Amino acid sequence: MMRHSAGWVTLGLLMVLAACSPVDIATRAAASPSPISTNTPIPQPTVTATATVTATIEPTLQPMPLNPSDCRVDSCTLDGDFWLQRPVDPPAEQHADNSYLYGSSQNGKRIPHSGVEFYNATGTPVLAAADGRVVYAGNDASTAFAPWTNFYGNLVVLEHATPRGEPFYTLYAHLSEIDVQSGTSVQAGQVIAKVGMSGSAIGSHLHFEVRTTPTDYTATRNPFLFLTPLAGTDGARLAVLAGQIIDQNGQLLPTAQLVAERADLPENSAPQRYYLETYTAGVSSDPAWQENFVLGDLEPGRYRISFVYDGRLIERFVTLSAGQLTYLSLQVEN
Repeated sequence: MMRHSAGWVTLGLLMVLAACSPVDIATRAAASPSPISTNTPIPQPTVTATATVTATIEPTLQPMPLNPSDCRVDSCTLDGDFWLQRPVDPPAEQHADNSYLYGSSQNGKRIPHSGVEFYNATGTPVLAAADGRVVYAGNDASTAFAPWTNFYGNLVVLEHATPRGEPFYTLYAHLSEIDVQSGTSVQAGQVIAKVGMSGSAIGSHLHFEVRTTPTDYTATRNPFLFLTPLAGTDGARLAVLAGQIIDQNGQLLPTAQLVAERADLPENSAPQRYYLETYTAGVSSDPAWQENFVLGDLEPGRYRISFVYDGRLIERFVTLSAGQLTYLSLQVEN
């Protein structure tokens, strides 16, 4: 784990409350915060599907190196570990909702989030994010994949042989239809289900997770550490920012509020700011990265990363590169 001190500047507190409702896709812009909207729950659809957890698959992907250890300073840029594709295709919304990211509790208003959300209309095709095998296809009325049953509604769990050489799982939840059966193999990009609002969903969306154990709600990883960045308006891949905020003892700080703002835009340009929380206490980091925040699909460029701790503003400037992951470590001191 990297532990380095950052400079202090005394300024006012930067705070924003994230929206907790689905976003109107027509008004979403990739480089601006998600607007607030509200939705009314709609009765859940009924799906008949096989609901059996099956055995571990043989590897189908060739292992590739992951080298977070190359980060031996407080910031660095690496190729990342991007082996997953998006679980929806255009014209569907491929950007995850920024108001309820992995590890977020929306400032204590909701349970810590174990995945990311893709808001799309009911019936939108859901795609396998990588080659794999279906280990579960059905509902969670009797088998719990969350703290309680009937949480995800209709769901599919795929097992993948990963570039790390160990099986990972992707989970697709709140589905309106299931188009695969347990025990069958799937290819990346294959339609496996349809978006819906079953279970405890508020509004139609796909809940997407990466897990290391199929039925363990706590055995999750941040999907943006693995999802291939989307292409930007110029055709180049977008970037990923990940990092850790730690105290003077090297422990992750779970309550900091971060602001990531473009610092290289021309004068009079509309600001590009992103607001996020570090992971809520108890949310899993990747053991290799030991991160407690991740932002995906950012335009490449220079960014100012800032947060307030104990009445002091801490900031750092980093440059994000197209198609790569920039890792930042910030340590605070009393």
